[in-house]
Amino acid sequence: MSGKTQDRRLRALRIVDRVPGICPREFARMMWPHSAGWRRATHAGKERRKVRGGGMWLAGGSLLATLHRAHLLRRVVHEGTRYGYQLSARGAQVIARGSHAVR
Repeated sequence: MSGKTQDRRLRALRIVDRVPGICPREFARMMWPHSAGWRRATHAGKERRKVRGGGMWLAGGSLLATLHRAHLLRRVVHEGTRYGYQLSARGAQVIARGSHAVR
């Protein structure tokens, strides 16, 4: 795994550690706050309305799901329907060891 990927994963784990139960949209805002994707408009929903930054929360959810599949995060449910992510024990170990341990 490249150093850039390791750094990105470690940064993502640190964000989730600071905000337990974070949802994909909040995560994307913290992970990529200055991305041009937040200014892009996409069509979304049943009525196909334009939404700014619609692709960003999908990118955030994709990275969170990747970390979940690697057993670095746990999925938690809020209010019965909304979900978020928390650091798993393995994710906490990775943060404690630093960037050389992210695999």
